[in-house]
Amino acid sequence: QVQVLAESSAMQFYRCLLVAPLLAAVVGAQHAEERIGCTAIAVDGAATVDGSAFAGMNADSSNADYRLTFVPPRQHAGGERPIFTFNLTYPRWVGFGRGEFFHPKAGQGLSEPVGH
Repeated sequence: QVQVLAESSAMQFYRCLLVAPLLAAVVGAQHAEERIGCTAIAVDGAATVDGSAFAGMNADSSNADYRLTFVPPRQHAGGERPIFTFNLTYPRWVGFGRGEFFHPKAGQGLSEPVGH
């Protein structure tokens, strides 16, 4: 049984090694004109001991939005939800429905969805 677990862990590790370059290529293609040195990582739930999946990113930018807040979970009505692009600068998103943290400040307009 120990040997089977070791093989399973090795396969999970190799899966992560295969996913990371693909993720980097997608992110790189979306922001090809930007000259920043970011690192993005995503880990599939099959590659973790407890089945958790997670993603993370650092942004090497002097004008990035480094704020951190808690957005409580909620039930969304059926149907389509608005889709927004990822804004690399401050503020990353301005609007209502995610908590006061994201409400517009003086001079800020609401973020515009790019689709649904």
